[in-house]
Amino acid sequence: MIKYADIRTAMVSGLWEHMDIPIILANHNAPKPDYPFGRYTFTTPQQGFYPRSGFYSVEEEAEMLDYKRQDEGRMVLSLTFCSDDSTEAHEKALEAAAWFSWKGYFYLKEKGIIVVRVEAMTNRDTLIVDDYERRIGFDVQLRVDSSSTKEIESIEQAEVSKKESD
Repeated sequence: MIKYADIRTAMVSGLWEHMDIPIILANHNAPKPDYPFGRYTFTTPQQGFYPRSGFYSVEEEAEMLDYKRQDEGRMVLSLTFCSDDSTEAHEKALEAAAWFSWKGYFYLKEKGIIVVRVEAMTNRDTLIVDDYERRIGFDVQLRVDSSSTKEIESIEQAEVSKKESD
């Protein structure tokens, strides 16, 4: 099973340590940190499961069998870097995208999270009261492995018959 908290923790802690700026959850009521800072949200928490394999683990004369299924899950992470200066917002977004493309790729891979693609950056500026907050953002497609196990009854004997065709 995919553990969202583990994915979020790995991404936030790795990026925050690399950039030395706060990386916070978007759309929440906590006080906004000083500029510059990054915001993240999972815009597509789960795009679906893509089956990779399924296998049985069998113990001699067991009444129950373990069936383990391994899947590949995909999700989209959206990051936005905020500042009161457009150049600083651009630089922070570029630094983060570079991290996901190289150092972060290997850092996250060690934790079972694969960076599939870093999307193009877009301007996400917004007017706050009477001044603009400069925002540059991009999306990252991630792939994570997921596995689940189910106990099923073993079949000791089965009757098979051949059906005659007409």
